[in-house]
Amino acid sequence: MSSMIINLVISLLSGAGGARLLVGLLKKVNLGPVGNLVVGALGGLLGGGATSGGLGGLLGGASSAASAASAGGFDIGSIVSTLAGGGIGGAVLQLVVGLLKNALFKR
Repeated sequence: MSSMIINLVISLLSGAGGARLLVGLLKKVNLGPVGNLVVGALGGLLGGGATSGGLGGLLGGASSAASAASAGGFDIGSIVSTLAGGGIGGAVLQLVVGLLKNALFKR
């Protein structure tokens, strides 16, 4: 499996996990199970891509993980960076979208 796909999966999963963690802490930003998953995954994609060399790093550009994988190894620093960036990106986007939803559709 190429490192590009591994970074993409890590970003998507960590973003969904970050959004889920935030919803557990702040019930006010809950968008429902599917909404939380989609928003978190998108935030993870953006956050993980920002930490691994921009979206070009995730979508085929040169990144440090791709360079390390082509050399025959894994770059743990890049994986941890993508994991953290994806989780933070998922949580931040969940917070923004949840607060916007609450502001637009006052309950």
